[in-house]
Amino acid sequence: MSTKAAFSPACERNREPIWAELKKLIKSDDGVLLEIGAGTGQHAAFMAPQLTGLLWYPTDTRDKLAGIERWRQQADCERIQSPRVFRVGDSDWPVESGQADIVYTANTFHIMPSELVAKLIQQAGENMTKEARFVVYGPFKYGGNFTSVSNRDFDGQLKATADHQGIRDFEWIDELFHHAGFRFLKDIAMPANNQLLAYVKTG
Repeated sequence: MSTKAAFSPACERNREPIWAELKKLIKSDDGVLLEIGAGTGQHAAFMAPQLTGLLWYPTDTRDKLAGIERWRQQADCERIQSPRVFRVGDSDWPVESGQADIVYTANTFHIMPSELVAKLIQQAGENMTKEARFVVYGPFKYGGNFTSVSNRDFDGQLKATADHQGIRDFEWIDELFHHAGFRFLKDIAMPANNQLLAYVKTG
């Protein structure tokens, strides 16, 4: 693989635990997984080859597409589709409405402005159909409290980088999903004080 391909140590560390939980949420008749904020493309390159019959659509901002494409080529997996531009708030939904059986996003909610987190969940509600699942990985607060000292410190680092960044409250996220027509499925504690949240569209 080209040395120019972006590499995330965090992606390398968390891919196995995420995959262990994500695959439990995939049904045998699922056809499309849409990844929001694919970043380097490492998760797609690792997970998609372990699937059968499911097309993986990685998306991100335009500046990330070349790096995702390098990982796609290295994976040599025909199920990984060419990366697509998706900028929440500016772009239309990146696949046909009703096409995505699963939407997956990792480490994005604490980076995006809160209004764009809300916009993404709204768009998902408008474009996902009954029984489709939305899976979110990352750190969250509960009742306004951090789950660890390291997460509190991380939140401070995020806010110092950009005012709009920060670890989100689970209760706020949960309310957004319910308003968008989703039902809570599970909240799994993950390594390094992260969580994996799963929701299912109810109609």
